[in-house]
Amino acid sequence: MAASLSTTAIHASVMTLVTILITKLNFDYLPSVNTTDDFLRGIVPIDTYGFLRTAFMLGLPPALLAIWGSWRSAPDAKRQAGWLAAAASAIAFFGLLFTYLRIAPFETRPLIGAIGMGIALLLVLLTEAFTKRTNQDVEAPSPAAYAVGAVSCLSLSLAIALELGWLPLAFSLTALGITGIYITRPLFTIPWLALASGILAGITLWFNMPFEYPSVSSTLIFNGLILLLATPSLCLIFAGELMRFTQQGEIKIPANALTAIGLVVLGLFIAVEVVHIVNNGDLANAKQSLAETSGHALAALFLAIGLRRVAKATGQSVFTFASLFASAMSVAIICFGLLADFNPFFDGESVGTGLIFNLLLPGYLLTGLTSAAIALYSRGNAPRWYTLMYAALSGALLFTYTSLMLRKSFQGETLASWKATSDLKFWMYSPLWLGLGALILTVGLRYNSIVIRAASGILIMLTILKVFLLDMSELEGFLRAISFIGLGLSLIIVGRFYQRLLTKAANKTNSPT
Repeated sequence: MAASLSTTAIHASVMTLVTILITKLNFDYLPSVNTTDDFLRGIVPIDTYGFLRTAFMLGLPPALLAIWGSWRSAPDAKRQAGWLAAAASAIAFFGLLFTYLRIAPFETRPLIGAIGMGIALLLVLLTEAFTKRTNQDVEAPSPAAYAVGAVSCLSLSLAIALELGWLPLAFSLTALGITGIYITRPLFTIPWLALASGILAGITLWFNMPFEYPSVSSTLIFNGLILLLATPSLCLIFAGELMRFTQQGEIKIPANALTAIGLVVLGLFIAVEVVHIVNNGDLANAKQSLAETSGHALAALFLAIGLRRVAKATGQSVFTFASLFASAMSVAIICFGLLADFNPFFDGESVGTGLIFNLLLPGYLLTGLTSAAIALYSRGNAPRWYTLMYAALSGALLFTYTSLMLRKSFQGETLASWKATSDLKFWMYSPLWLGLGALILTVGLRYNSIVIRAASGILIMLTILKVFLLDMSELEGFLRAISFIGLGLSLIIVGRFYQRLLTKAANKTNSPT
């Protein structure tokens, strides 16, 4: 009998849960007429106690029948017992979840949370009872099924009992708890249940945004975002890596997927935390700016280089792909944000009054140096195009920083392109760019990098074109003459310096060992 019940247990539990979900549904959807509030009112039953009574009568009999069947078949028919136990746990968990979403969607309800904790306790008792009945067999699926149900109900109950928005934390803790069960009971289905919890964490996180809850608070760094985003991300990453290191069977897909979801949430935490800091803790009135974009760019750059180091250390492809994704995000933020949309040369926004400590420092100098560090670190560790990409970004950012800093020294905190400029400032770009080109050339020779030396050549060529095409027409008298003389002397010095370094390198190569 138990064997025949087990073949339909999951299907029966699904039908039971769907029936609970649609019971007393009172909503007639009309496109372009109904609002979100209308939708919520249609979901919440008018007769709450009637709905609870119906849900209880629908869910209890099949759950008890599944428990009885799994108990009868546990010693001899372990597989059938596992399916029946999974059906009972599913009815307990999803019945609790669907009931909560129907009568109080995303609201704080301590009473429902307490009921859920009671259900979790019953599942813990069932886990202990079935462990004894199966003679401590670690491969018996029925105790594992009840343990997974207990962890899931406990995490969900905590989320329901706490304030709005804690479902992602609950589901991520569920994924971590299920992974812990997998370590002691390495059954094939458990990693996929952990992955399902991780996916639910991501889905509920998506629907809970934007974060405008009082629980976030205006405190910088140490605020509610640590529990709303940072903790779920770390739980999911740890669950994925813990699952991978157990080396029990072929579990690469759920392990990698859990780690990937956790990394995405971690990136989201960094981005939202930056917005929170830049806007002094006010997420509701956050406005995109150069400061915020700089923070996002730096966060994406550090995340990219950190993930690349982890990928190199572990050899896992999930970290390689995550690093490439973070790199793509950093490139997009820098190109479309820092160099274009929020460039103070184009939008005319203030960069601050500080001579050195202004918005140009994090926006262009720090991002440029970080990009250069990634380019140097990735030599030999990444594809050539990856190194070239960050080398080019570094050159563009440092070039922009030096140019805008020069403009700031003449024009103050507003660097708009439409503001009038003097001949002296216009001439100053030439020696500045030449000096920057010589510095880049030195770095290129120091690290024996053709790419960096090519970048210096491009910048020097740009300076030559400026002198011959612009200085000749825009400048007059002394500045025009000194521009040509200075350019000639600089090129002679750079050429002589380059020749000596090449000669020194050749002598070192040919010297006897």
